[in-house]
Amino acid sequence: MPSVRDLSNLATAIDSISGGTPPTLITRNITSNGVFNASTYGADGFSSVTVNVAGATLITTTVTQNGTYYAELYGASGFSEFTVDLPSEELLDKTITQNGTYYAGDEGYYGYEKVVIDVPDPTLVDKTITQNGTYQASVDDDAYGYNTVVVDTPYQGYLDNITQVLTDAGITVTGDYSDLANIIANALST
Repeated sequence: MPSVRDLSNLATAIDSISGGTPPTLITRNITSNGVFNASTYGADGFSSVTVNVAGATLITTTVTQNGTYYAELYGASGFSEFTVDLPSEELLDKTITQNGTYYAGDEGYYGYEKVVIDVPDPTLVDKTITQNGTYQASVDDDAYGYNTVVVDTPYQGYLDNITQVLTDAGITVTGDYSDLANIIANALST
């Protein structure tokens, strides 16, 4: 068993221990990679170190595909920030109600697991046209298109009137209305 000692003057005894010589500290500017020991420079340690290693070109990039990426291929020494933004491998159930092209990646998904197509049948209507003009089913009739188009413009009556006037003037009209220009020219030349 150890002997019992008097510790009443321990604090005084500790204060009387000589601390020796304070350590020698130096400052150092470092411009290259490596291991630097203060003893190499005749010192016990460094009071401050300034590091300025030149030549490192870092870039920030974001990738959206799996792969191996080398900074050198981007003209840099390394990446200061590297963001990976790959689509989730989660699959989406999708109901499609209109014609078009759909990409799961645009919706943040890897692909579609189940696709339900529910595009309504187009609405076709019958149309009777009584005036010259341009007609659009989607605008004029709230329909996808026309099923049957009947054209009944005043043009037919106009041709009938010309034929009657020529007949009344004693000019014989032969041929169909598609030859009307020729019929009028012949009639006027007689």
